[in-house]
Amino acid sequence: MCRYSEKLKELVWNQATIKKGYNPDLYRLDPCGAWMQKDKYNDRGSDFGWEIDHIYPQALLKEKGAELDEIDAEENLRAMNWHNNVSKGIDYPVYHIAIKAEDDHNTIADEEFEVNKDRQEKLKKLYSKYIC
Repeated sequence: MCRYSEKLKELVWNQATIKKGYNPDLYRLDPCGAWMQKDKYNDRGSDFGWEIDHIYPQALLKEKGAELDEIDAEENLRAMNWHNNVSKGIDYPVYHIAIKAEDDHNTIADEEFEVNKDRQEKLKKLYSKYIC
C-alpha cells in the first residue's frame, strides 16, 4: 500500500513552480530550482525523479512524539527532486541542495537554501507543541 494518495501527490505536485515554456502537467521546478518530471515520482534512477518532502523533517517530529497524521499535514509537504531531498536530510530551516536546473537539464550544485520565513512561521504554529 502506498503511503500517499494520488490526490495528495497531485496536490503537492501542483504547488511546485511552473516554468514558462514547459508543460506544467509534465515538468515543474522544486523549491531549490531543480527539474522534476511528474511521471518520475519516487524514481531515484532518474535525475528528474521527485519525492514528497517534509519541510519540517519527519524524523525530528517523530523524535518529539508527533503522530503520522500530524507529520503528514499538507502544510508540511512539498514536491522535491529526490537528489535535493536526500541532500536536505533532517536539516531545517537551512539546508544544502545537490542539483539545480540549467536550461532543460539538472546540474550538480552545492548551495545553501533556507525555508522561507512565512513557511517557517506557519510550521512553528502548526507544530507549536513540538518545536519552539
